[in-house]
Amino acid sequence: MPAVSNAHTQSGSHPMKNYVRTQLQNGADLETIVSELGKSGVEEHMARQMIEAVQREPVGASAAPTGETPSIQMALLGGVISALVAGAIWGGIIIATGWELGLIAWFVGGAVGYGILIFSKGESGPSRQYIAVLCSVLGILIGKYFAFYVVFKEWVSEELGPETAANMSVFSLDLFGQFMGNLGEVLGAYDLLWIGLACVSAWKITSAAGD
Repeated sequence: MPAVSNAHTQSGSHPMKNYVRTQLQNGADLETIVSELGKSGVEEHMARQMIEAVQREPVGASAAPTGETPSIQMALLGGVISALVAGAIWGGIIIATGWELGLIAWFVGGAVGYGILIFSKGESGPSRQYIAVLCSVLGILIGKYFAFYVVFKEWVSEELGPETAANMSVFSLDLFGQFMGNLGEVLGAYDLLWIGLACVSAWKITSAAGD
């Protein structure tokens, strides 16, 4: 049976516990596990305490995921939800006032960043930063879609009459197709500035603490 590596010893108790858990699952006897831990510098009484702690774990605890995948999934969920909510709020302001107020796009980036932190329980780092940037762009596109709806509805009212415009739905697939088809014209220089600022805000909020 291979000895526990020094990397396990240096990285804290969790790798050791994972080793003990695996050995117990494989049917290794206690003395052998104590001996192998001893080869990595773990004192006998500490090794026995660790084994006892693992044995006292609830059934199924060893099956708990040890990677960060669930955390990343929660970060993605938080980012998407925040982007939808922030984009919808911006869209509601656009519809209510008739003004696009591009500065609010900056708020979208902040909302996405904090949303990811909340859903990730404070964890941050590069993978969450990339999620934050993508979701910030999503939130801004949602806001721009509402702005496009207001402008397009005004055009329909002038060209086809108020009744036709009144029957337009913001959730129309045809309208969405028009938006995507004219995306290059919809996004101007200032929009790129707001997108950049939103992404920088989201990136900074979700930076550093260790991925």
